[in-house]
Amino acid sequence: MISKSELTYFKFIRLSHQVEDCIKNALRTCDLTHPQLNVLYILNEQHPKAMSVKALKSKMIVNQPDITRLIDRLVNKGLVLRETCVENRRMVDLVLTTEGQNVFEQAHLEGRKATGSFFSDYLSDNETEELYRLLNKIQL
Repeated sequence: MISKSELTYFKFIRLSHQVEDCIKNALRTCDLTHPQLNVLYILNEQHPKAMSVKALKSKMIVNQPDITRLIDRLVNKGLVLRETCVENRRMVDLVLTTEGQNVFEQAHLEGRKATGSFFSDYLSDNETEELYRLLNKIQL
C-alpha cells in the first residue's frame, strides 16, 4: 500500500512538471529557456548593480550545472553584459542590459499569462497561504 506521503510526492512531481511545461511553452514566444528566465529574473532584481557569477549561481531556482554556457547565450542575445569586477579583476560581474530588462518583462508577462490563475482556480487565498507555508517548511 502506498502511503499518503508517497502519494503526495508523486502528485507534487506531476504538478511541478505541468507548471514547468506551461512556462516552457510560454517562453518559446520570447526565445528563452526557463533557466535563462531565471538568470534574467535574478539580474533584474539586482539591477542596476552588477552581480558575480558565483552569487548568481547560488540564487538560481532552476538547477543549471553549465552556468557559463547559459550566460554565453544571454550575452550573445544582448540581454546580459559581462564586466570585470571592480574589486577583484579576476572575477566577472554580470549586468542586465536594457534589452534584457525588456525581454525579462515580456517573458515574465507571458509566463504569468500561461500559468494564469493557476492557484486561484483551485485554492482559496487561505489554502494558497497554507501551501506556501508548508512548502517553506520542507525546504531542503
